[in-house]
Amino acid sequence: MINPRSFWAGRRLFSIVTSTIVVLSGVWLAPGVEGPVSATVSAQAGSFVVTNTLDRGAGSLRRAISDANAHLGADTITFNIPGTGPHTIRLASNLPGLSDTTGGTTLDGYSQPGAAPNTDPRASNAKIMIQLEGQGVNRFYAVNLISSNNVVRGLAFSNFRRALYVAVSPTSGNAPVDSNRIIGTFVGINAAGVSPYTEGGVDTGAYGIYIEKGATNTVIGTAAPADRNVISGNAQDGIYIINPGTNVTRIVNNIVGLDPTGTRRVRNWGDGIDVNEGVQNTVIGGTQPGEGNVISGNQGEGVEISHFITTTRNLVMGNFIGTDLAGRNSAPEVTMNRGFGVSLEDRVTGNTVGPNNIIANNGKGGIYVSGIGTNPTPGLIPGPVGELQQAADGDRITSNSIGLDIDGAPAGNGFIDGGFGDGIWLNSNTQQAVIEGNKIAYNAGAGVRITGARSDFNRVSRNSFRSNGGLAIDIDPAGANGTSACSGDGPNQCVQAPVLTTVEPRRVVGSACASCTVELYLAARGADVAGEGEEFLLAVTADSAGRWEAALPPAAANRVLTATATDARGNTSEFSFNAPSTIYLPLVMVTRGGR
Repeated sequence: MINPRSFWAGRRLFSIVTSTIVVLSGVWLAPGVEGPVSATVSAQAGSFVVTNTLDRGAGSLRRAISDANAHLGADTITFNIPGTGPHTIRLASNLPGLSDTTGGTTLDGYSQPGAAPNTDPRASNAKIMIQLEGQGVNRFYAVNLISSNNVVRGLAFSNFRRALYVAVSPTSGNAPVDSNRIIGTFVGINAAGVSPYTEGGVDTGAYGIYIEKGATNTVIGTAAPADRNVISGNAQDGIYIINPGTNVTRIVNNIVGLDPTGTRRVRNWGDGIDVNEGVQNTVIGGTQPGEGNVISGNQGEGVEISHFITTTRNLVMGNFIGTDLAGRNSAPEVTMNRGFGVSLEDRVTGNTVGPNNIIANNGKGGIYVSGIGTNPTPGLIPGPVGELQQAADGDRITSNSIGLDIDGAPAGNGFIDGGFGDGIWLNSNTQQAVIEGNKIAYNAGAGVRITGARSDFNRVSRNSFRSNGGLAIDIDPAGANGTSACSGDGPNQCVQAPVLTTVEPRRVVGSACASCTVELYLAARGADVAGEGEEFLLAVTADSAGRWEAALPPAAANRVLTATATDARGNTSEFSFNAPSTIYLPLVMVTRGGR
């Protein structure tokens, strides 16, 4: 017969704060197995305290999570580890997932004495006193959020395959995973802001925060300074979101790719944020004060939205992408994303970049859009070598600064390794994109470049261009195409630029494609022969013969004019050859093909 006194000796049961009586029954645990010892527990809130840095046993984080999972209702796990921090908990295996479906669990690192959340309006001065350390980026996960309404705050995670994993899981009975929050946390770096990872030997699944399998309404940061995360130093992407049904993730007010001070590059070795394969309604940033992220210093793209037409209705707005914490270009080698600032690739549809992003100082270029890829679904657009392709349809790029910092100073994209990257590049099979209301300047290549077969119906309207290394709008073939250089199957269906035939102080007359919309601009001072249109003046519709006429406002006096044409299907041309507003006689423009 077991002596009850010796059986329970040394076994910590629960650290539960509750106003009700907890009835305990003896459930024997095999040596080394973590778990609760209560068969009947309170449904009121439970509190579990971590008192040491051991990987398992009484007072450990592992035991606290197991106890919280077994307790009915919401729970809080706090820390009270003796001694001067930061305290390091080195894990030898995956922690138990947060799997309680009767109430969420809050894992609160700021409860440790000496810890404090961030108060800085831009950087992070958070004092993290609890850091979790793994055994390499090819090994295991730290915290799995596999139920709803959990909160992780005030911790640092480094050297894990995946620091934070959010997903529907059989472990919790495939219960819905909704409304989890990750706030005020360091992901990929330790409490000192240092990542232990150095390049090489990486499992391709090694990410900071990984969200998949139908998890919804996940929150990563809020506009409050105390909730700002620093997500840097991960072996692959900082944040990775995948799978249909993994929807409505909100990513706000984080530093992604820099150290907590924003002065040192601690790159994520993949993309800063990657949203792909059917994910919908992700919001990256926001339009209210404090909602924008700083996404800078990453080895790949700042933001990638990719893979398949079901990846849709995702928003990127109000972020600094490639700049310092203030939106300036003060340390370009530190803050540069080596890839594109934003990439919309492989047939994604209906996503929006804007308003109010500062996309500057990115290595390959500002924004890249491409519909290239294969899709086995019958009836799609036939592609090269027998493949079937689906266009990238209906993506919008609106009201951003691309190549300028927050003050309008030069901070061009596309200069990596002496390259000629563009402000915006629409590549193969991009269709029905809308580029509107942006400021596009100082980029190494064109302001907007459109290339590749079936890149059609792309509208470029009411943007402001200046000081780009190439044309403001450059449609294949490269260079100013005038009215004859583009073949009939070229991008944007080879819609031709308008011609300004008569320019008087108060009137302009020209020709364009029949019934096309002509947008008239003041050309940037010192502009090339065609464009760049810096200031939008007015729009007018050509008649059925292509003739158009417009009265000029006083602002046009003694300035150079240029124009674009957009047909009824949304194809926008390059800018016309420029014409000064002091000319009275009809102009005869000579193009590559002659008169």
